[in-house]
Amino acid sequence: MATDEAIESVLRLFEVDTLKKEQKELLSCIIEGLDCLAILPTGFGKSLPYQMAVSVLREVAIASGSVFAKKIIVCCPLIALMKDQVERLRNIPGIRAVYQDGSPETDAAIQHGCFDYLFAPPELLVGDESFRELLGKFDVATIVVDEFHTIACW
Repeated sequence: MATDEAIESVLRLFEVDTLKKEQKELLSCIIEGLDCLAILPTGFGKSLPYQMAVSVLREVAIASGSVFAKKIIVCCPLIALMKDQVERLRNIPGIRAVYQDGSPETDAAIQHGCFDYLFAPPELLVGDESFRELLGKFDVATIVVDEFHTIACW
C-alpha cells in the first residue's frame, strides 16, 4: 500500500475528509522521520498529523509485510488536553494511547510498552531520570512537544 493510500484510509478512521497543506507537510516529516516545527494558529489541527502517524505507518508496514511497533511520546503541560487526545485516540481501532496519570494500570502498560502513544507532562519526561531511562528501552519514532508556549521552565 502506498503512503498516499494509507493516509486516505486513516483519514476515514479519523472521520476527516482532507488534510490542509501544512498538515500534509507535518505528516510527511513525521513519516520520513524528520525534525519539524509547526507554529500555526489555535484550532488549525496541528495535532492531527502526529495522531495519524502510527496508523499510517502501520498500514504501510503491513502492506509491505513488515511490522511497525515504534512509539510516539507526547510532552504536554495541559492535563485536560492530554486526556482529551488520549480519549480521541482510544476511539481509533488498533491504537493504544495512555496518559501517565500514576494509576497502577497505566504504570503497568507503560512498563510493558503496551502503548503506541504516551502522553506525559514535561515535569515527568524531563525531570524524572528513572522515567527517561524506562522510555529509553522503547523504539521511539517521534517526540512531540505540544503547547510548548505554556511550558514555563525546562
